[in-house]
Amino acid sequence: MIEQSIREMKDSCHLLAEHLMRVSVKTNRNRWVRQYLVDLLLDDRNVEELVRQYEADYPYADAPTEYLAEVLKAYDEEVG
Repeated sequence: MIEQSIREMKDSCHLLAEHLMRVSVKTNRNRWVRQYLVDLLLDDRNVEELVRQYEADYPYADAPTEYLAEVLKAYDEEVG
């Protein structure tokens, strides 16, 4: 897990949390769920777990671009 991966995941989580906070809710239940999800997204331990899970699910997670990730994947499939 590299520092850049953590930073990018944290940025993604913060962006999603910001989006959730902008969503209008009318009931206490929805307000509670929204706040609960925002708190989850802003918790550093959850961000680190998301980074680990993302890297496990997507082996080319640290590739700087989607294009390079596809090239690396194609190369590994050809060689392997």
